Amino acid sequence: MNEQNELPQALIAEKAVMGAALQGGELADSVLEQVAPEQCQWPSHRVILSQIAEMREAARPVDLVLVTTELEKAGLLGDVGGAAYVTELVIELGIVANWRHYAAEVIDAWKRREMLATALEMAQAAKNSGIRVDEAQEQCEQRLFALRENIGRDSTVEHCKHSVIRAVDHIE
Repeated sequence: MNEQNELPQALIAEKAVMGAALQGGELADSVLEQVAPEQCQWPSHRVILSQIAEMREAARPVDLVLVTTELEKAGLLGDVGGAAYVTELVIELGIVANWRHYAAEVIDAWKRREMLATALEMAQAAKNSGIRVDEAQEQCEQRLFALRENIGRDSTVEHCKHSVIRAVDHIE
């Protein structure tokens, strides 16, 4: 695939964000406030972050061993590259303090992928001679509106459940 056809990606940044989330506690909650699983390009990262989100929503603790165990119980550990890959995410993290920078890279790449998908859908609507031009235009406008709503949301707004989870952790 040539460079012009490649989707925007941030693999190293995604790995860093996964490593930060695997640290658990408030750091995992903060990561989940910034990056949603579906914003990750790599399927293994979506699975790992979804598992972490599920555990935090249930007010369960998160760390490398606990997440790996839950992935194994769910039959998903092999799908994400095994225990070795999950461990690699923590080992490669480096400096935890920079995770927000990496999260911004992940979000930027996701937004660009969303824009490309929208542009492709709009091009297909424009080429569809089976519908009237005004219908095609309406489809394009709806897709643009959905794109604005989707990528324009403020991912830094904290969901109240994360505050409650942190408070319970603090009290415990």
